[in-house]
Amino acid sequence: MRSINLRFLIIIFILFLSVAISALLSNFIYLGEHIRSFLAYINPLLLFFTLMAVKKVEIERIAKLVPIILIFLVSLGITQLSGLIAPLEPFFKFLIPRGSADSLVEFGRGVTLLSTEPARAGYELLFIYAGWRSLADNIKYPITMDFLFFLYVAVIIQSATAVLLSLLYFGVIYVTRVWIYFLAIPIVLITILYVDTRATILIRDLANLNDLKLIFDFLIDSSGFRLISIISSYDYAISNLFGGGVGLWQETSIQAMYGAGFQPTNIDFFLLAYDSQFISIRPSSFGANLALDVGLFGFLLFLLLLATYFWSIFQESRIEFALGILFLFSFFFIGEVGNPVPWLSLALVLRLRCNRFSTFNSAMTFNPRAAL
Repeated sequence: MRSINLRFLIIIFILFLSVAISALLSNFIYLGEHIRSFLAYINPLLLFFTLMAVKKVEIERIAKLVPIILIFLVSLGITQLSGLIAPLEPFFKFLIPRGSADSLVEFGRGVTLLSTEPARAGYELLFIYAGWRSLADNIKYPITMDFLFFLYVAVIIQSATAVLLSLLYFGVIYVTRVWIYFLAIPIVLITILYVDTRATILIRDLANLNDLKLIFDFLIDSSGFRLISIISSYDYAISNLFGGGVGLWQETSIQAMYGAGFQPTNIDFFLLAYDSQFISIRPSSFGANLALDVGLFGFLLFLLLLATYFWSIFQESRIEFALGILFLFSFFFIGEVGNPVPWLSLALVLRLRCNRFSTFNSAMTFNPRAAL
């Protein structure tokens, strides 16, 4: 039997303990949600730790699929924007109820690829690209490739979230190449000023504000429920060291928003859509969900258990370092709990690009057969 990663076992124990206690305290009225929330955490983590344990030859086979998937998704986005596959809308709706075979240009947005919305499509595509960028050998014209990908995200995906994440990722890669900024900044400014997409309009509106409170309020309103869910969850974790319990987000998310000082009458999302009432919302990042559910203690323990992986990737080249920064940013601020794509990219790069990682990986394992 293969060794089981002790970090994974500890994380499962923490989550299961939180589920058990919160289910008992709530008289099992949210039992289905307890199970669903627990599995949402396990989904990407099981994939990650499995990839960290399998043979390297199996990892290499999976890695060969990354460029194929990337090319397919890029091509799919182009066909969606052109409207060529619009007749396949029923098929897309069957596969992805909130997806679309056509673009959302009439709503000021781009394409959804195989996701539910452009923001998630761009988010996942960027992680696939970042994984390929780290794994590929001898890329010809990497700067041109990166620039074309950024244009694709800005023009075809048309998601402000994806654009900002791309700027973060490429900004880390090219932080020391000042000449690139002299070329890129004018192009970015021209795009922001003269191209009307949801992302550029938001940036222009934000640039017109000169007061910190107005900027904060604008970001809160523009993000819908996302930013408020993140801020309130981390604030809740500080006040509740062991969290509100995995699966009790229906109650704790509302408590967290009030506890952080927010009022539904001051936020357009709740004011207009929910008659000035807070509704239960799941925080829009893995870290924020974790903070809300297991509190500051569980959150910090989780980070401590994964610190070795982050340390490993930050010791490699700037390409891997950029992926690490992108992953951490998404972990804390963006992305659904159960989304496996960031964890998949991280695991592949750790296994195939971080040479020193094998010693770390074997340092915290438990072999059930050896223990008997």
